[in-house]
Amino acid sequence: MQVSQIYIWKKEVINAYSNSNIIDTIKGLFEEIYKRINNLLEFNLEYLSLSRSVTTLSGGEFQRIRIVNQLNCSLKGLVYILDEPCKGLHNKDIKNVILYTKKLIYNGNTVISIEHNKEYIYESDNIFELGYEGGEKGGYLVSKHKPQKNIHII
Repeated sequence: MQVSQIYIWKKEVINAYSNSNIIDTIKGLFEEIYKRINNLLEFNLEYLSLSRSVTTLSGGEFQRIRIVNQLNCSLKGLVYILDEPCKGLHNKDIKNVILYTKKLIYNGNTVISIEHNKEYIYESDNIFELGYEGGEKGGYLVSKHKPQKNIHII
């Protein structure tokens, strides 16, 4: 079953148990399921199948699912470190990654992202550039600045 088909399945279940003494419990479960499913749908992951193995997910799909799961978490004050959350994504999905990253922050968390996508970078609160080389010679702070919010990315 695809994520988008859960709404149809819900109607079938509600109809089948409408006269049952457990209908209130079923409705409560569907409320929790909907919270999670709606985030997946908003993140353009409606095509995923519930039976799909985690090992078959692309890196971008896996990372987006992890972000969605964290939005359903009630913990606050966490530090999230995202490793290239926009990597391998279509441009239309990058806006969703930005939106969901901001939701994590709005919920009282801190997000640190390692990212190369300029659209994502310019939506951040602070930019720390590290460089210049990799390995033991790299990782030094090159600059720290606020993004210029008026830059239009094409």
